[in-house]
Amino acid sequence: MKKLMLIPIALIVVAGTLAACGGSDDEKLEISDVWSRTSAVSQENGAVYMTIKSPVDDRLVKASVSTSIGAKTEIHETVTSGSETEGGEGQEAMKPGDGEMGGDAMMSMRPVSAVDLPAGQDVVLAPGGYHIMILELAKPLQIGETFPVTLTLETAGEVQVDATVKEG
Repeated sequence: MKKLMLIPIALIVVAGTLAACGGSDDEKLEISDVWSRTSAVSQENGAVYMTIKSPVDDRLVKASVSTSIGAKTEIHETVTSGSETEGGEGQEAMKPGDGEMGGDAMMSMRPVSAVDLPAGQDVVLAPGGYHIMILELAKPLQIGETFPVTLTLETAGEVQVDATVKEG
């Protein structure tokens, strides 16, 4: 009889141990401050910014929005070069003086295949750095609007977040 009573107790101990190993709330993917700038009627492209914190090493490999927002999306990186002639094909040049650059430095954007997300570190997609470009906007982005953005991470898979349009 004593042996039969020990079985439920052992099961409770094992279940408690497994629950403790299952991870904590600190080990979840965190995506915060997802936003986009307003856009003018004549503006063809937009951008989405955010902060991503992954519990494991991961990579942001794709992002997409509805075609009611834009024709396609690309992950971009803003880079600085010494002159307009530097840089690769497909880069979109920004005027000197945009951002915090000076002198002959030029900023341009180029598509990247992925953004590394080191475990436990905040990775900020922000103006002047990595960002998600929305190409061929279907309509202007207006303050207060929200729209879904689907992110694809190598390990975590697809995650949908809502971007809020702010004055930028």
